[in-house]
Amino acid sequence: MVVKKLVTVDDEDGPITSVSWDLDGRHIAIGLNNSHVQIWDSTSIQKGNLPASGGGGCDKCIKFWNTHRHTGACLNSVDIGSQVCALMCSIHEQELLNSYGFPENQLTFWKYLSMVNMAELTGYTSRVLFMAQSPDGYTVASAAGDETL
Repeated sequence: MVVKKLVTVDDEDGPITSVSWDLDGRHIAIGLNNSHVQIWDSTSIQKGNLPASGGGGCDKCIKFWNTHRHTGACLNSVDIGSQVCALMCSIHEQELLNSYGFPENQLTFWKYLSMVNMAELTGYTSRVLFMAQSPDGYTVASAAGDETL
């Protein structure tokens, strides 16, 4: 196994709070503690050229970015009214799943790019911090600060 250093984050921007590959293996996105997102070319996985990122408790927005021709422009910012803890794109449908922190502590399915709310999963008593999609893409596991899986 070879370890390849892509970036070093200075104390003013860091630490890195999240990392995600796009679906075709061309880019990797890193979320930083200062609410910035950086998109890096990958040599080795987004829906087209429009990755989504989520802000924390202060921002409360899901943003869509244009990586076509490396413009980096924010195309849309949707205020969802709650802390965005994690985002995940469906590998089968044009859907986006996000996990919330305060005040909702839930999961929400959105229609990808229109941001029409399709379903909400509630019942957590703490922030839903992590999600993982099964290899077949039909099941998602989530983990919350209340130790709920």
